[in-house]
Amino acid sequence: MEEAFQLAIADEEIEIVFISQLSDYYPLAGVCDPIPSSWSTSPKDLKLNIPYPLWKHPNNPVHKIQFRMMRALDELINLCDEQKNNIDINEDFTQKYHTARWFYDRGLYSCPFWWASMRPNWDPILIYKGANLMLLSAMNAQLALIYLNVCEGDEVFDRFIDYHHRLLAELTKQTANLRNVRTY
Repeated sequence: MEEAFQLAIADEEIEIVFISQLSDYYPLAGVCDPIPSSWSTSPKDLKLNIPYPLWKHPNNPVHKIQFRMMRALDELINLCDEQKNNIDINEDFTQKYHTARWFYDRGLYSCPFWWASMRPNWDPILIYKGANLMLLSAMNAQLALIYLNVCEGDEVFDRFIDYHHRLLAELTKQTANLRNVRTY
């Protein structure tokens, strides 16, 4: 970067200016309101009201399961968040809670959704990598709640595990479909 900047300084045809001066060279042409979309959104996607097709396509069965997993995990984490200031918390809860948050923060990223887009990207292992981070977060969150004798997470955790199982089944099913392989 330093070398490129030095070359720009040496070039008499390039004028170095501050960002605050750019409006002097490129005046505003008007204000526009951005619409929900991304770099990948096509005009067809916009017509179909699918602003984020590579991450949340309504017809993508893997995306549907991923988002259900994410919502269930959010519920578990929120239950733990509600307990963290409880006077009766113990060291076991605190350790599992922090571990759950650690995996939660790392598990909610866009790559697994992108790899599930099938436009044309598809990698079941990278999709599962994100799901596994969510699983580790869910497991630690559920253990944290158990260590406080809080049972409100049981149904949510069971739902998460069901979605996790469905995701594994859907990953193998979609991979077989993409490869034109019959697995039954």
